[in-house]
Amino acid sequence: MLECLATYDDKDPQRVVLLESYQDRAAIEAHFTMPHTQVFIDSQVAELVQAFETKQKGEAVL
Repeated sequence: MLECLATYDDKDPQRVVLLESYQDRAAIEAHFTMPHTQVFIDSQVAELVQAFETKQKGEAVL
């Protein structure tokens, strides 16, 4: 993980917004196979609402 930022939703203080930045898709996929990540997912204390992939300026889109 390159960067992680947690903040609250201004409209819903019970909602935490977590932004994570990874080197590439392989790093994201590896993250989701880690035991601690699976425990967190299985606990169902949170849900993935939105995920998106961005490219660096000038980087080719595949």
